[in-house]
Amino acid sequence: MLRVVLSRPHITIAMACILLAACHTAADLGASSGRLCSGGVIGSDVSFIRRGFCPGSTLEIAFAPNIPAAWNCPPISGLFDAVISTHDGTARPAESQAFHCAPLRVVAPLEHDSLSSFTFPGGNRVQSTIYSVSRTDLPNECSDAPAMCSSVPTSCFQSSPGQDAFAFVSLMEDGIVEVRLLSGNGTDSDESGCGDISRPISPHLFGVFSLTCE
Repeated sequence: MLRVVLSRPHITIAMACILLAACHTAADLGASSGRLCSGGVIGSDVSFIRRGFCPGSTLEIAFAPNIPAAWNCPPISGLFDAVISTHDGTARPAESQAFHCAPLRVVAPLEHDSLSSFTFPGGNRVQSTIYSVSRTDLPNECSDAPAMCSSVPTSCFQSSPGQDAFAFVSLMEDGIVEVRLLSGNGTDSDESGCGDISRPISPHLFGVFSLTCE
């Protein structure tokens, strides 16, 4: 029988590691039990870190199981960890925002892939998770487009209803929740439509949001 004997310093270090692991849970960070988190997009200028989202855009996230009645969400079915809504700072109605009552759904194959343990440096991240999230239905001007692929206008591929997006959610040691939203190829740098509710929100978005929890 193999026995491992730890000296007193090693025992102290081991106990400290156990205590640290116990302290840093999602619940301790205010990201469970129906807590609400909200915050703004990072980046005031057009740059690689903010594309498609207008300056001052905000994100709210309601962790399951409770969703605020004030959000006026339609019935949501299936398993989800949280629901997100964004606002671009205009008078655009909630259901016309980029994300409205959009559930963060677990990407099942990642449970069996090393990508599920992804992380990146900085910010004292405790836990990071990749979710799939559906955009609010985007305008579709291609209902009368020909069926042949060679005849479909390029615009049809840029405005598909219910476009899927990815949310990269990181829980931080200081209680901050950092969310990265990526929709399309994230290359839209045209801000001429910001503040103009007559113009549709771009299908190509990338934004980093820093949220605090109530």
